[in-house]
Amino acid sequence: MLIGASAAIVLLLGLTHLLFTFRGPAFMPRDRALKARMEEVAPVISRETTIWRAWVGFNASHSFGAILFGAVWGYLALVHETFLFGSGFLLVLGLNYLSSLSPFYRGKPFDPDPFWLLSHLGYLNSFFNVEWINPVYWTLAIEFQYYILIALMYPLLTSRNTLTWFLSIVAFNVISLFLENPNFVFQFSPYFSLGIIFFKYMVQAITRTVFALFVFSLLGLILLKFDFPAMVAASFPVVFIFIESGNRILKFMGDISYSLYLLHVPIGLRVINLSMNFQTGPVMKYLVILLAVIVTVFGSYLFYRFVELPFKKASKKIRYRHVENYESPPLELKTV
Repeated sequence: MLIGASAAIVLLLGLTHLLFTFRGPAFMPRDRALKARMEEVAPVISRETTIWRAWVGFNASHSFGAILFGAVWGYLALVHETFLFGSGFLLVLGLNYLSSLSPFYRGKPFDPDPFWLLSHLGYLNSFFNVEWINPVYWTLAIEFQYYILIALMYPLLTSRNTLTWFLSIVAFNVISLFLENPNFVFQFSPYFSLGIIFFKYMVQAITRTVFALFVFSLLGLILLKFDFPAMVAASFPVVFIFIESGNRILKFMGDISYSLYLLHVPIGLRVINLSMNFQTGPVMKYLVILLAVIVTVFGSYLFYRFVELPFKKASKKIRYRHVENYESPPLELKTV
């Protein structure tokens, strides 16, 4: 209902703005000579119109944008609530637009164009070098590429022939030394390879010694390609994945970690943005950061509870044809 009410307000503002654009003196210049001159002069882009018509069209387009947003989001909130709350993209899009309307907002206006929005389908921003609606989405594009790549490489990586899967992982990482583009998956081959090696270790396809050698080699490659903090960051999952903890707080943070990752920019940074006008000193600054953390964690829990968790449960209902369990002979190192 809150989203429906917010959409109704935006719809009303859009209609009011459109009315003032074509009726009344609200958007008229106080200097009548200026209006007359605007009706005479053409913009550089085209002689087929005038500055005044462009001004009217500019205001009308913004009105229609608000009207479209209010109508679509209001309809979805009232009639297709499940669809709206099940789409992280629509929620982030709506949150960005609504918060940018606040008088306390600082930064460039949220003014999406159709190509920009459509480029997010299939994560095509990486190929067209287009800005993301949510800065963290660039990693989702890398993941999407990886899922396609791993589907193609899976027969090689799970081969019973040790040389086959070994050379596949080596080639995956050697390519990363020559294709250093952060928009594509090969830039991050060492990180993904850590996961692949962990998988092989967990299914007992390699020994602990081989696992350790691969881990140290991949961490060294990360240090070579990136820097020391990047290597430390890659080390943490390797260490913590072997630690069993019954701490409820850590489990809670682990459950909402993916939602927290997706929402810390559109929620956390937006709270900080809207609060900048009230930051009168260092104490207030830290209070705002604390507020941003609390709001982000709460929003992430709601996203996990009502979006992520239901889809996890739904995915478990998908049944696949039974296949033979993965088995591969452990790779033993021989000393000379």
